[in-house]
Amino acid sequence: METKRILSPILLIGLFSAFAIVCLIVYLQRGKREKWISRKMKLGAAIITITGITTGCPPIATCYVPAYTDGFVFDQSDSSENYWIVADLPNDSILTGVVHSPTSDGYTFKINTFDSITVQEGDFVALDGDFDESVDSFRMQLDTKLEDGVYDLQINSADMPDEYLIERRELKIK
Repeated sequence: METKRILSPILLIGLFSAFAIVCLIVYLQRGKREKWISRKMKLGAAIITITGITTGCPPIATCYVPAYTDGFVFDQSDSSENYWIVADLPNDSILTGVVHSPTSDGYTFKINTFDSITVQEGDFVALDGDFDESVDSFRMQLDTKLEDGVYDLQINSADMPDEYLIERRELKIK
């Protein structure tokens, strides 16, 4: 690494000097000798290559980031509770929010205990009737008989089987 820092500028100075001399020769011969034009091109390519190697960054692995779709944002999210969805039953029996870039005509939900026992299933209802805008408001009805505790809320597309989970959130009932 250190030798590259020392040798690269020296090599570039030598290449620039040789390039300047060859350019002068080509100019004096009015570009009629192909041999000198070829040398000029090779020296220019060498300068570009060495400059690129010495100043370039190491390759950075990148990947394609897909468009953000089916992003559910709940009005009842609490940042002090790890962004859990918090509902105080029976007063907060209707959860509201928006879905960004919906890809389905409808969405379903399951509320499970952490032992994978389903305690409630239902549908999200679009406030304007359809999930057809880039941002659509929704509501979902909670069973007022849910016991206090933390549950696993699973959001699925109504068009797809349950194996294709769109989002999973934690729901805290007070």
